[in-house]
Amino acid sequence: MYNRMDSISESGNGIGSGSFNAKMNERNMFDLASFTQGAEAFYVISDQMPVSYILALLWVAQNPDGNQLDLEKYLGSSNATTSRAVKYWSKWKSFKKGTHGPDFIESYHDPMDQRYKRLKLTKTGQMFITHLKEKFKWQGSTGMAGKQT
Repeated sequence: MYNRMDSISESGNGIGSGSFNAKMNERNMFDLASFTQGAEAFYVISDQMPVSYILALLWVAQNPDGNQLDLEKYLGSSNATTSRAVKYWSKWKSFKKGTHGPDFIESYHDPMDQRYKRLKLTKTGQMFITHLKEKFKWQGSTGMAGKQT
């Protein structure tokens, strides 16, 4: 399984390295207080939310109409785990049980290849991401997918 921390450490840009700390200070992407406020936005939704669920939502926000297979590769998880993460943010966590979700992500079949699912934020999801950006005080820094946010 792909380990993000191994790749960071191998490149000499690990958390403990001076290079990583210098880059964080140079970019001044966020301060700890802003990060804490942003994390609290997720805590309000659930105090037991897995980090992979948070990463899934943020990936969808940065990859509009991305497909679930790419999200699966990004998370380094199985198809079932990725499906659960997407379902968590969907309108229905469990349609059979009648369990509603926050309706942040919409999943639909790829019109070009029905085997794949495409993912996009709903209006509610877009509003949450906007709220989160304000909490983090993002200033157009490079996001996790290497795209401008």
